[in-house]
Amino acid sequence: MWAPFYGADYKVDLVTRIAKQWKIDAGVIHLNRGCEGTAQHQMEVKNTLAKMGLPVMTLEGNMADEREFDEVRTV
Repeated sequence: MWAPFYGADYKVDLVTRIAKQWKIDAGVIHLNRGCEGTAQHQMEVKNTLAKMGLPVMTLEGNMADEREFDEVRTV
């Protein structure tokens, strides 16, 4: 939860270790417009996973404002 606030290097290292430990095949990264704190360094994480050879997709959304959710577009 608090990883974004420790800096990009910390978050990238954490996500890299998780990706290797869980042997993930791909990544989906939520770019959260509703909480900029949790969205910090997300693109650095995306680039790092891509450099590891993993396909990565970003999903833009807003956890704080349900009016921005478009179910049809999301599906």
